[in-house]
Amino acid sequence: MKTQSFQRRQGGAEARELPALRAGQVVTLRNGQQGKVQFVSAAMKVARVSMSDGKTTRTVKLTEIVPVGDGLDVSRPTLRQEREGWGTRARLALQDIDPEEGFDEQEEFACAPAEDCGAGSRSDGGVKYVPPHDEPEEHEEYAEDGRTADHDSADDFSKPEIRRTMERARPVAGQRPLVSDRVAPRAERGIGGPPKPVRREDVAKLGKKDKESGRPVLQPSGSIGQNERLAAQAAPELETRLSRLAARVPGAKFVRLRPQKNPERLREKVRGEDKPAETISDYLASQVSADSVEAKDQIIAELKKHFNVVEVEDSFLKGREEKAGYPSANVQVMLSNGSTAEVQIVPREVQQATEQSHHFYKMGRNARDAGKTALSRHYFDQAKAINERALARFRMRNSPGRHGATKPQPKTLPLMNTDRSTDQH
Repeated sequence: MKTQSFQRRQGGAEARELPALRAGQVVTLRNGQQGKVQFVSAAMKVARVSMSDGKTTRTVKLTEIVPVGDGLDVSRPTLRQEREGWGTRARLALQDIDPEEGFDEQEEFACAPAEDCGAGSRSDGGVKYVPPHDEPEEHEEYAEDGRTADHDSADDFSKPEIRRTMERARPVAGQRPLVSDRVAPRAERGIGGPPKPVRREDVAKLGKKDKESGRPVLQPSGSIGQNERLAAQAAPELETRLSRLAARVPGAKFVRLRPQKNPERLREKVRGEDKPAETISDYLASQVSADSVEAKDQIIAELKKHFNVVEVEDSFLKGREEKAGYPSANVQVMLSNGSTAEVQIVPREVQQATEQSHHFYKMGRNARDAGKTALSRHYFDQAKAINERALARFRMRNSPGRHGATKPQPKTLPLMNTDRSTDQH
């Protein structure tokens, strides 16, 4: 591949030149990790990098890559790390993964006080956060599992909803999701800050049909801003509880968590898809991969046991035609502040192919919105083919007699705040 160099413009101002890279070149990421470039995408301004551990391949923004010999000193913490207190609690801020990939069935993928980040209880007829009584002290169970911070390039950590989630959540080692979202900086002000308390009568509407659209009511408010704030507030709780739950299920892997959804995409849904704000499922969204159908079934059973489940839509082995053949089981769970979150369970091979399939799905959706029907169908067909091949690999691996097709056995691990949310409202 020819050496390519790109100029990036951001906010109307010319930024620094992106590094010139070629296939086979040894590079250092700004988190100190080294790897070798496989290929460079000029259009998407990313590169595929095979990491030095010989096991991991990452898609990395070109701005996060430093060619060897560029002079970056990665041995010392940056000023931001020192100021923000990065250390044993620091975790990856996901600059190399599209945070919207895989969520919403293939669609796009000010910090409150500490007391607003725990379990839920009832106060004055509304739903309010209070510190959990059983929050464990920091110990070996929460030791870091090899993740590192992305130094000064960790733009996501400057977002209040990301920072709060990473600081307040207590995920189990080995079940730490990638945490990120695609909320633009200019949109942060409109959906930041603490939410209003949720009324009991609004919680009582969850799961019932909306009279105008006929869709189920999945959120306590008809306001996008209020639901976004509730989502950000509940994100640490969801990460903690879902991490512990996934650790109990052999073959389950908590992959991603998105604290808030792009408000512009939400407005598109309300305007163009006849989805009232209170019927949208994924203001707060998470993704769990499952090695087998049995693992998926056990995840759903555990969710029903430890959460108040509002809705289950199981298309785990049958891709949705309207979503380019994307298969998943979606479980809507209630959180302690009265909001709900989408837990998406996907076959392992499908989750691994999400990066590829989502790229074509997004191009197809953009072409559709632009009125280019033929081009849209072309891209959707490519996304569907990727999803179908991934699902076929999952089925083959789990077919009778295949090596590795084993029935999972439950593990024992305590869950935090296992009381059902309705008991607290």
